[in-house]
Amino acid sequence: MKKTLISLGLVMAMAACNNANNTIETADTIAVETAQTIDISGHWNIMKAMNQTTEAGETAPFIEFNADGEMNGNTSVNLFSSSYTLDGSSLTFGDIAMTKRMGASMEVEDAVIQALNAVASIATADNQAYVMNANNDTIMVLAKEQ
Repeated sequence: MKKTLISLGLVMAMAACNNANNTIETADTIAVETAQTIDISGHWNIMKAMNQTTEAGETAPFIEFNADGEMNGNTSVNLFSSSYTLDGSSLTFGDIAMTKRMGASMEVEDAVIQALNAVASIATADNQAYVMNANNDTIMVLAKEQ
């Protein structure tokens, strides 16, 4: 009986976690569907990368888009820079230069790098930006710094 209760509890906990993740992904999908493309110039904090929150980052990861077509940022451990092109909602980066340090939050770093390498488009709504890959999946969620 005790083993059955423990097993049942584990199954319920896993289902609750799964539902929480689905709620987050659904919220991002709805926001992207209603988003409008606007000027992306400025400083954006990276809130999520590859469905992973960036709260555990050694430093707060960010990306800054300059009006001259250059961008730079921090992946939580390393700095990066590149050129970018925005054509409607299509977003492409040139070759990305990056420092190569090790740090305490490499899992956040890896998620941000993976997202940067898969960027295909961007949409914005209410001071947030949703970066998508070629399959139109949200791979980064950004918040505009005020």
